[in-house]
Amino acid sequence: MRLQPPLALLRALRWAAGAACLAAAGGRAQVVRFGVMEDSARAVLRAAWREDSTQPERAYCVRRARIVARVISPTKIDSIFHVLLVRPAHVDTASPNHVSFACHAGTPELHTHTPATCLTDDPQYCAAGGPEAYSCQPSREDYEKLIQRGDPFAIIQCDRVAFRFYYPSEYVSPAKDDSTSRRTHRALHESFAPNNTRFITRFSL
Repeated sequence: MRLQPPLALLRALRWAAGAACLAAAGGRAQVVRFGVMEDSARAVLRAAWREDSTQPERAYCVRRARIVARVISPTKIDSIFHVLLVRPAHVDTASPNHVSFACHAGTPELHTHTPATCLTDDPQYCAAGGPEAYSCQPSREDYEKLIQRGDPFAIIQCDRVAFRFYYPSEYVSPAKDDSTSRRTHRALHESFAPNNTRFITRFSL
């Protein structure tokens, strides 16, 4: 009797295979990455958005996506990440400044930033608007989590119809003195970059 592999494992393998193939042939090419929220995913997130200044951040898992590599020239490649479907994630803790959650391995993550400025995690110290409202900038923690998980991208929703994709290549980890750490970091960094000029794929996560 054959055992079917868990769905989460299949998703992880699909993303890993995609990233490996994309990295194989375009290591020296200049890559520009674009993120696209398709209407199906956008509608869900738009409907859930609120303007409440005391709301906690929310979290989602990307359940369907596809990656397309568009060759501009032998040295220029556009990698386009299309998100087709998202689902609410299981949240451990949430506040107006933070949300703690984790999607299955190999499943990219999305979380919201609120339309408020908060002095602390306590909602009573939040006010609508202000310098931190509608912020689309990933935090250091956001980048470090992305690197640790090995996902090809993550997303922030920072307004009803505003989405910020961010990628491992945007974040440079601190240098390590030992050669083992340097080799590990280099291998991980290369595996994240979807640079393959010949690879076009679709993922059903």
